[in-house]
Amino acid sequence: FVEFPANTVIFREGDAGAEMYIIESGTVDILRNNRIDDPIANLGPGDFFGEMAILEDQPRFATARATSDTRLM
Repeated sequence: FVEFPANTVIFREGDAGAEMYIIESGTVDILRNNRIDDPIANLGPGDFFGEMAILEDQPRFATARATSDTRLM
């Protein structure tokens, strides 16, 4: 498990990615650099993210930010 306090960036758009995450508790916003104030997704417990960088072998296409204290698997 890994924990992130509220308002912490988990990864940034353009970063290399070798892991995906499942939210155990807390909330995460998925943001694009050109729409940083308008999340493209709001995720909560049971949701997962980060898989596209693994499946596509491409850099992260968006930024993930914890919007509350968050625990990830």
